[in-house]
Amino acid sequence: MTIQEMILKFDLCDLFYDNEYGLEKEGLRVLEKNDYVTMTDHPSSLGDPLSHPYIQTDYGEAQPELITPPFSTLFQSLDFLKLAASVLYDGMNEDEYLWPFSIPPHLPADSAIRISESTSSEVKEYREYTGEKYGRSRQLMCGFHINCSLNSEFILALYEKQENIDNLKSFQNYLYMKLSQNFLRYQWILIYLFGATPLAGQDFIEQNKMIENKAVQFPIRSIRNSSYGYFNGTDVKVRYDQLENYIFDIEENVQLKRLREEREYYGDVRLKGGYGKQLRELLQSGISYLEFRSMDLNPYSPTGLEKEQVQFIHIFLMYLLWIEETHAIEVVDEGMKRTLVTAEEHPHAESQFAEDGIAFIEGMIDMLEQIGKKEDLEAVKNYQKAFNDPHLTVAGRLLDDLAGPDSFIELGHRWGQGYKKEFLSRPLNLSSFGEFPQEKEEEVFEMIRKGVSWEKLSLYFE
Repeated sequence: MTIQEMILKFDLCDLFYDNEYGLEKEGLRVLEKNDYVTMTDHPSSLGDPLSHPYIQTDYGEAQPELITPPFSTLFQSLDFLKLAASVLYDGMNEDEYLWPFSIPPHLPADSAIRISESTSSEVKEYREYTGEKYGRSRQLMCGFHINCSLNSEFILALYEKQENIDNLKSFQNYLYMKLSQNFLRYQWILIYLFGATPLAGQDFIEQNKMIENKAVQFPIRSIRNSSYGYFNGTDVKVRYDQLENYIFDIEENVQLKRLREEREYYGDVRLKGGYGKQLRELLQSGISYLEFRSMDLNPYSPTGLEKEQVQFIHIFLMYLLWIEETHAIEVVDEGMKRTLVTAEEHPHAESQFAEDGIAFIEGMIDMLEQIGKKEDLEAVKNYQKAFNDPHLTVAGRLLDDLAGPDSFIELGHRWGQGYKKEFLSRPLNLSSFGEFPQEKEEEVFEMIRKGVSWEKLSLYFE
């Protein structure tokens, strides 16, 4: 039987639906007076950004990264992210705000961009190396990483019903590899709908020599996912057909000095698990979750992700496991080519693959009807409309707004300042986790600021 046949026959719909999600959001602290990326230190009130569990820094000192623990829904992850963002704003300098776009605003010279300070000399030295190789400003592009872990009860139940794989760990790896392959095959749909970097400021354009590539005509759907994105060289090839091949290819790229070390591989999907930092440990532990890395920040939301968008992504990932296609390497490569083509299309142009996108979403709708999750149908159908009207995509909406008197920088300033006021003025909201007295909400806020471990903090949410 196929996966979808087993889900329906053995009533596994609820287990199939309930995955665990965590979010990682990169941002930039920017000066209000001139919209330059700030040169100030990470807020000292938030402790060590290398060890804080929820608020760290990414590549740049001005690049905070918000990290959520895993939750049973993406909605809860988004709500926790709002809490962490409120804590971050509370600790920031009064003359700074968080930039709402993935592409940076005004920048100093590339060599003057501050690399994140770290108590680890090894981390600092590695960041200096990547700055030299890829450019510092390119690494200030921000976005979302979505971590997804399949329901362990679902994996076990499905394993016990199938007859082809006789080892639970191998079966779990099979499911995650299938999800990885299908994501790479179909992520162009997410880029079409949610790509949100059609334009860039002059500083970023000049530092990354974007004007020299006449083949790419701006605006486009997603600079971050285009040939100007933060990617490894084209000589770095990694297969996703089997876990062993994924590990072998990354290790070989390190041996051939195409990569300095394993973590320099910047694939759109990373396989996660293991007990340490070495990829080879995945062979013993098995894959425990996937990290999806291609989402632009959505500037129409204070958190960078709209609620309906999160709902769609959840269903999208479920459908990647539901469909029975098993992609050969060349078909996955074709999907990755579609991602690049889609990223570099004009935001108001019809997708070259619109017919396939509409059919894919029709399949999502059919899946929801079969598993009895009709409450999600409206959100999915709304996004299907965007394949008939590119103006409904995030990049399409942005281009309409940028066509007015506001430049890219002016629009980012206005929206960013508005979001800052929201985060600093609105009360905390923990309603998605249950009923919280106000004094408990304040305790949670303070525990996040201090970086109290999730093991202790989770007691409040349970």
